[in-house]
Amino acid sequence: MIVFMKFKHFTFEDRKIIASCLAKEFRCVEIADILGCDPSSVSKEIKRNRIDSTRFRYQVDEECQKLKRFLYVCANCNLKYTKCKFHQFKYDAKFAQVKADRLLVSSRIGVNYTKEEIEKLIIELKVGLSNKKSVYQIAAELPFDITPQTIYKYIRNGQIPVKRIDLPYAVTYKKRKKIKKEYEYNESKIDRCNRTFVDYLAFSKAYNLYTTELDFLGPKRGDPYTILTLIIREIHFTLIFLVENKNADKIVKIFDKIESKVGYENFVRVFGLILTDRDPSFADYEGFENSKIFDKKRVNVFYCDAYRSTQKASVENTNKQLRMFFPKGKYLSNFSKDDVKRINSFLNKRKLKSLDGFSSEEVFIRILGKSF
Repeated sequence: MIVFMKFKHFTFEDRKIIASCLAKEFRCVEIADILGCDPSSVSKEIKRNRIDSTRFRYQVDEECQKLKRFLYVCANCNLKYTKCKFHQFKYDAKFAQVKADRLLVSSRIGVNYTKEEIEKLIIELKVGLSNKKSVYQIAAELPFDITPQTIYKYIRNGQIPVKRIDLPYAVTYKKRKKIKKEYEYNESKIDRCNRTFVDYLAFSKAYNLYTTELDFLGPKRGDPYTILTLIIREIHFTLIFLVENKNADKIVKIFDKIESKVGYENFVRVFGLILTDRDPSFADYEGFENSKIFDKKRVNVFYCDAYRSTQKASVENTNKQLRMFFPKGKYLSNFSKDDVKRINSFLNKRKLKSLDGFSSEEVFIRILGKSF
């Protein structure tokens, strides 16, 4: 039984074998057997990449009947050099390779969509990008199939009138100078024994819990407001809160409010494992961990190593995306709590490639239930 190779491009060595077999008048099935492909692939290769080898000027425009079936070329034809009045063809491996390469390149140039589809794509891109949607989400919502990579290629080649500067993170800026900041963390007053990042790794290995990462979105200097960002790492589900004059008590009260709304069991199920940085507002781990309503432990808090933001990469990436809504240099006091809620809802409704095209909200409901 012959096993055919699917989607195989013929190499130069394959084409030399075809040319040699044609000279020896091998059957199409025999050539395919040698190359390990389908016989139709061999016949299509010969017809596609054969070249006109006519030597005389008095040939007629009619096609020779012999060329309509295999071998498709004039190999070993007795009339080739004498009484033939038709156009003659031959299969040459070198010329076939050149012709195939040119065809491969030309097939990848241009826009492979209808005029109506391109017009729809341009409209959706302009509207979607103005509404802070990602290219992946725009592609997923289109009524026809197109990949984000193809959209980026069309924009890069100038085939659709959208500028790269309008794309999120498509343009990189000049590296900024690092400004050394001084932080007063009062390390001597905070005991993080058994709560380090290594302890987190060991704990998360032993217990099957979701990880909730915490961080703040840095405000403009002098702005009393800041954004608290929570993200469930595994499903990218995000919660953001507008906080005025942040401190440890206010952050703990946010968690207390969430627990009172969803219940103790649901709270533990979702927020049972917290990973955050060493900001003083997260220092009250006892307030995080102990439920004031039920007087028992509700979560486990761990801290990243100093200056190692990559250990909580999910929330750092989310804060980077939040900059599209809360740009640097703009006072957060200009935003209301309703504005923050709308942005939060938008984030969780986005289609994400990492979730196989589903949104964080859809995955959250599927795993934890709509009643949560």
